[in-house]
Amino acid sequence: MSARFPNQAAAKQFFIDRIVFQAGKDGVALAEVEKQMLAWSEAEMTPVEAIELGSRFEKETTNAELERKISALVKKAYKEDVARDAGARRLYLEAYRVLIRGTIIFL
Repeated sequence: MSARFPNQAAAKQFFIDRIVFQAGKDGVALAEVEKQMLAWSEAEMTPVEAIELGSRFEKETTNAELERKISALVKKAYKEDVARDAGARRLYLEAYRVLIRGTIIFL
């Protein structure tokens, strides 16, 4: 892990915060179920909760739509953060390296 991201939850939260902030800044609507899918973790949900979230998600959007939206938001957040502060590149890379040690659905 790292000093800034001691665990995967911290690294995941970094990306969630960046995505949600960028969505707000750009006026991109993120449905509550989409936000919940960003934070989704098999280890943190009961099977019933996971099934319920999956059902709600399928009624409101698709995987392709969510991936398109999240991909665009994280790319734009990264580009703007690095343009504002070159050190942000290292921060994103550090968070990414912590995340790839587990199962993350949005990257």
